[in-house]
Amino acid sequence: MMSEKIFPPSRPPSRLLSRPLSLPLSQHARMFIFCAALLGFFTVASSALVSHLPEHAFAVGGRTMAHTANELLSWHTVALLGMGLLVNWLPSTQLLVTGYGFIIGCLCFGCAVFYTALSGIHPGPIAPVGGSILMLAWLNLAFFALRGARRR
Repeated sequence: MMSEKIFPPSRPPSRLLSRPLSLPLSQHARMFIFCAALLGFFTVASSALVSHLPEHAFAVGGRTMAHTANELLSWHTVALLGMGLLVNWLPSTQLLVTGYGFIIGCLCFGCAVFYTALSGIHPGPIAPVGGSILMLAWLNLAFFALRGARRR
């Protein structure tokens, strides 16, 4: 019978499904997953706003700018969620630097670009600094992967 292959007779399906799934997460892993959830909420909400606000609510070219920032933040939501799982599986200071780099870079870049898209006022080098932090975080993750591959 198919159910016997999935659920051994010693553990009935009802008892197996009634137990809560518990995965011990480190403090940093919880922080990364929490920030990924907030960033995911923000990207969905801002996506809806960018799509439905009238054109006069944006500066010239602001809607396109906001769409581009939203796409970048959406990808980093997934990356930050992955960092939460990765840092729990392979605890490393280098991974912590990468995860917190994603958080700081997304905050700087996203806030500055959305502010510019809505107001037309450029807040200085905040967006380029945020983008640079994101790029450095990705490079840090690449170096972590190379270093880990050499040790095996």
